Amino acid sequence: NDVSCDVVSYQSNQIYCQTKNAAPHVIISSNGVHPTYGSGFAWSPQFATVQQGAIVEWQWSSSALLTTLAYKVQQAIN
Repeated sequence: NDVSCDVVSYQSNQIYCQTKNAAPHVIISSNGVHPTYGSGFAWSPQFATVQQGAIVEWQWSSSALLTTLAYKVQQAIN
């Protein structure tokens, strides 16, 4: 990943620069294991702590045998 750097000062043997905070990238997938339904029916990781500005990517997929499966994404209060 390229990160821009604003040069603050420099000498013949060093450069001091300031970068912006890089937003962490968290991936949550549907590859978790549900105790009743098995693999692919739970989020993994089950819990994630993220800070404001983080990028959270949700990934899910299903078996080709489940042709009538539909997904619904909704926001919860917490």
